[in-house]
Amino acid sequence: MTTTFPPMERARLAVLTLALACAGCMSGPVSGPPLRLVSETAPSTPDDVLPWWKDAGDPLLAQLIEQGLAHDPVLICQAFDLSKSDEKAHPPGLRHRLSRLIAQGEDETAHRARAYGYADARNALAERIALAYVEARRWQERLAVRVKATDPLRDNGEIAHFRKEAGLVPAMDGDMADVMTGLDSASVEAARNRLNDSVAALAKLAHMLPEDLRKQLGNEGHLPTFTAKPANDRSHRADLRALELKLTGELTRHKVDQNAIDAVAHAPEGTPPEGTPTAPLAAATPKPADPVKPGGKKPVGPTADARAQDAVGAWRAAQIRADAEISEASAALGTITLRLAPLARAEATATRTVTDARLAYRGGTETFSMLYVAEAAVLAAQEGQIDARAAAAAAAIRLWSAQGLGWHDADLAPAPTDGVTVCGQP
Repeated sequence: MTTTFPPMERARLAVLTLALACAGCMSGPVSGPPLRLVSETAPSTPDDVLPWWKDAGDPLLAQLIEQGLAHDPVLICQAFDLSKSDEKAHPPGLRHRLSRLIAQGEDETAHRARAYGYADARNALAERIALAYVEARRWQERLAVRVKATDPLRDNGEIAHFRKEAGLVPAMDGDMADVMTGLDSASVEAARNRLNDSVAALAKLAHMLPEDLRKQLGNEGHLPTFTAKPANDRSHRADLRALELKLTGELTRHKVDQNAIDAVAHAPEGTPPEGTPTAPLAAATPKPADPVKPGGKKPVGPTADARAQDAVGAWRAAQIRADAEISEASAALGTITLRLAPLARAEATATRTVTDARLAYRGGTETFSMLYVAEAAVLAAQEGQIDARAAAAAAAIRLWSAQGLGWHDADLAPAPTDGVTVCGQP
């Protein structure tokens, strides 16, 4: 007995049969392990302690970073594009499932590469926000130090003028006091302007009004003190993961297998691909390709070994750059950390010296020039320590960012921002 199916059912059966056949044909490549360029160790930082600002000890900094990341238009567009591409990669219906089955590997690799690119962008923006926060806190503290120095300088000036009128000191003491007071007023105004600029820059990154940010920062500066140690670990860098996926995606598209990659990866650097002809250096310069004549054959592209060598070379170069960034940030942190204790001792010594100099001048046993030097020294020591603490905080931030610790696994599948329907990169 022959069963007759309606035309619509026959079409569905044909599509299903073709899907099963394609699945059988593609079971080898799709189910095989993804290509790898160089063996990498697993990330050494647990995901539950990421991102780095989560436990950095400064709740306001963490709040500003999260706010800046949530409202950044570039990140919003990237998240929107990722969510839309994910919807396109998983549409309903048998016909769409068949299309997805055929291009599954390439689409998935490209999508993961974009996801890691998004994570890397979050890491970079978080670094910018954190550095701007440190700069604002630095100028808050410097302004406070300058304002605090105003009263002693004014008192010194009044004493100098009184002693000059009494004929106890030359007129130069009063003139020097006026100069010191004028310089201090100018430095206070300059510090206030720099603080305004730094607050405006931070507010722009955090997508806040400067007035609202000032209320959260308060009037006193509180530079963050981070606990970070020099390190050399690139296993969590999202940019390296994105690059590897892009390179292996290209290799997969050109049917380069893992054996060709391993052969290049384990060969000494500079070894030419297998089958590359040996020629004098002068003859190695390629000539412009001749145009393809009608009916002629197209020039042969690079071999699988050459493609593998190019990919491994690009991968190694990226690793070298990443190691250099981490090493530079780690060295900077170590250097500035060693400076903190001597600067603290210098500030303590300068503070004792200026206290003695003030008492001695008021008692008539010391000159105003010595007092002037002592006042300038203590102010320089205080500002120097503030700058060093700010540099230490900035070095810790750069080290965490260079290691790629500004994202975690949840960032690879971002939810689109509510209300976003069309997104154009600014």
